Amino acid sequence: MLGTIVNFFAIIIGSITGLLFKKIIPDRFKITIVQGLGLSVILIGGIIIIGIGINILEIKKINADNMIPSIFIPLIYYIFKLLFLYFFK
Repeated sequence: MLGTIVNFFAIIIGSITGLLFKKIIPDRFKITIVQGLGLSVILIGGIIIIGIGINILEIKKINADNMIPSIFIPLIYYIFKLLFLYFFK
């Protein structure tokens, strides 16, 4: 239940941020952000599939949910780096 609540607020905050910065962010950054988010979705899916496969084969008990936040750290860093370089040239 806590994950659902956190996800709800993350979507609301992300949507509001996107609406506020939509006109400020150049098109090349928008394309990069969308591509980065697409890549992170693919990576998250791959990690979960691998974790489920390892659990099914009973090789080791892996909780794939614990690995998901680590994928977003480089993406968030990259987005803030692009925005910082754009606004503070």
